[in-house]
Amino acid sequence: MDWHFGQKTFKNINWKCDFCHPRSKISWEIFGKRVMIFGPSASGKSTIANALGKKFGVPVHHLDRLCFLPNTFWVPRPVEEFQKLHEAAVNSREWIIDGNYTSLMASRIARATAIIWLDPPAIGCIFRFYGRFFRKHRRQTPYAGLLEGADEKFTLVAIKHIIRHKMKRQFFLKLIGHFPAEKVFHMNSFEMIKDFCEKIGTEL
Repeated sequence: MDWHFGQKTFKNINWKCDFCHPRSKISWEIFGKRVMIFGPSASGKSTIANALGKKFGVPVHHLDRLCFLPNTFWVPRPVEEFQKLHEAAVNSREWIIDGNYTSLMASRIARATAIIWLDPPAIGCIFRFYGRFFRKHRRQTPYAGLLEGADEKFTLVAIKHIIRHKMKRQFFLKLIGHFPAEKVFHMNSFEMIKDFCEKIGTEL
């Protein structure tokens, strides 16, 4: 199914899309040289970013790791330092960047050659976040994108961030409204996201 913004039609990634056909293969040429991934917490951003980076040999930048100091409980870097790190990543030749940080999103969009927008239902993200937190003691490795040396707590603040992200949907539509429609890959269900993860050799 397609969705519309003004006169544009952006394609949902699903099993009906040409390159998501069971016999099709996903190539880096589909995305270009720079892929921006955004969406709510626990939607699969870092998982997809790492899998694409591994599959195609492209540098991956997790914005949380640029914004916060490692080996702390999410202590932010000075704003100017984060902005410089963000700018350096965005201005490099090839990249996959996952994260939101809407104040800096415009500069990523300006350089991106493709956008992956993960937009599943908020309740599903909340359940995934809850499950991720309570399964952490069983994990041998941290989940994708976790800040080095940090831990994660299941708090109301985290839930509010997920809900607030969904409430910004119209803002995101306007922000990417000028972007080439064929290069915006919109996944609005976990079924679509899981299907895409299978295509790139990973699990959600």
